[in-house]
Amino acid sequence: MSSHPERMAKDYARFRVILEAAARQIGPQYFSLPVAGQAKEIVRERNFCAELHHQLRTLLEVEKFDLLLGAEIDKSGHPIIDMDVVPDLIVHEAGNMDRNLCIIEVKPISGATDGFHKDIRTLGKFTANYGYHASILLVFGSHEEGDARIRAKLGADVSELRAARILVLWLREPGSPLVELT
Repeated sequence: MSSHPERMAKDYARFRVILEAAARQIGPQYFSLPVAGQAKEIVRERNFCAELHHQLRTLLEVEKFDLLLGAEIDKSGHPIIDMDVVPDLIVHEAGNMDRNLCIIEVKPISGATDGFHKDIRTLGKFTANYGYHASILLVFGSHEEGDARIRAKLGADVSELRAARILVLWLREPGSPLVELT
């Protein structure tokens, strides 16, 4: 855990405001993609993540946020983090384990339950074992059973996740606010 908890809490609160603004900027073409030769669009997590990274990076620069936003940084071979994982996004000071602010994993609401479970385990390990101040599972996409569908895929109660500093956020549709599952 950071030796500067007040600073990390302040940075995290500021980051959450920026994340909200960035998420609202993600257009419908990043929620699902038209495919040549078929009528049905497809959902691609990586496409959504790339746009989220772009929107976040733009706003973080405008806000002069002093931590690095990393995308898909492979942690295999890391001398401290003994996991072979590639987090979707991390916000940290590179080269300094004392300023690990946040790790973000992204999942489409239509994603496989096993993928949700894997990401929850990753998020939990980063907050419990590697000093990350917080972690976020950001779910995107609409579904008529939305909230219940997400909860069913988590593999843990939302209150247990919150106790482990894992926040579950849902971006229902382009331009909508992030909804925190409680």
